[in-house]
Amino acid sequence: MKLSYDHENDVLYLTFDSSKEPCRYIEIGQGDLVRIGRESGEVHGVTILSFKEREGSIEIPTAQSALEATLNAAPAYGSLHACRPVTKR
Repeated sequence: MKLSYDHENDVLYLTFDSSKEPCRYIEIGQGDLVRIGRESGEVHGVTILSFKEREGSIEIPTAQSALEATLNAAPAYGSLHACRPVTKR
């Protein structure tokens, strides 16, 4: 997993793999976005907006927990049954 932080825009990026696949973004919480591959349905990462504004600590999600949160949000975004965690190749 790779972490990167954009100081200017206060955004934390968690990347689970090195894929360059175009992604769609699914909001799983206020300012928490999961990046899902458009073709593969794999979870490639999480984007956390307004990171410094969060009070206390935040839980850093794994690919599996991001997938579960995405699937829980599925009714609001249509069917996401093809989503799956990234597997190492």
